[in-house]
Amino acid sequence: DGVIITDVEKRSSGERAGLQIGDVILKVDEKEINAPNDIIRVIDEGLHKVGDVVGSNFCTGDRKEAGKSRELSFVAVNRV
Repeated sequence: DGVIITDVEKRSSGERAGLQIGDVILKVDEKEINAPNDIIRVIDEGLHKVGDVVGSNFCTGDRKEAGKSRELSFVAVNRV
């Protein structure tokens, strides 16, 4: 389960938070993520606005196998 991160923009909040290519997003706002569109749906359903802080749960591939994950908050931004 989850969505694998395939790109992390330079100087982004994700990079500053330590996200890396290959990490897996498991949850956003306590809702399970199984496809990229799930992230957008959860943020939209939560009525988050640009600048809101949104909680998420992610892990690296080796941590997922061990059942260990980390919490991360990010700031919602405009989608392009």
